[in-house]
Amino acid sequence: MNLNRKGYYTATVLGLIILAMGLGMGWFAGRTSEPQQPESITVKEPEEQEDTPVTAEEKFAVTTVNIFECGHIIERGENVTATAREAEGIMQQYGGYNYELKDGKMALYREFGYCCPEHYFTGEQNGKIAVFEADQQSFEKTEVCLLDIPAGSETYDELATGMEFDALEDINLYIEGIEDAEGMEEAAEE
Repeated sequence: MNLNRKGYYTATVLGLIILAMGLGMGWFAGRTSEPQQPESITVKEPEEQEDTPVTAEEKFAVTTVNIFECGHIIERGENVTATAREAEGIMQQYGGYNYELKDGKMALYREFGYCCPEHYFTGEQNGKIAVFEADQQSFEKTEVCLLDIPAGSETYDELATGMEFDALEDINLYIEGIEDAEGMEEAAEE
């Protein structure tokens, strides 16, 4: 054997032993010494929580609930998710809604003082009787036609307070029925 080779092996083995001991000591030193503290700690003040059992980041599926005077309720899933904090903006976007958070859903609801799109309804407009219907999408009240009924008559007063009909023909039949009844009363008095 060559001594140079023996010295080389010895030096390599000693180097590995010293390296292993250094690593081992470092590991033990890390285990037994106090954990190092970061130089500065940033403490955030807790944010005020809303009086709601849900967290502000929790997302809800949004449904609009439209309640009409005729007793019908139309619910629509809006394909939108929102947080409790976003609810106010959504209510303003849809206009006139209140909201309720329940079972992972946000229900935006409002009541209308007239009938749903399945009905026609009457009311007074500019001294005449108007027939209205609610728009299928926005539920806004739109005028369909005006009726030529003399102001001050019983028929005018009844229709001015608001009546609900399923079809325009039903309005015509109602008016004709009253006119026929009034005509019969006049004939009976003569």
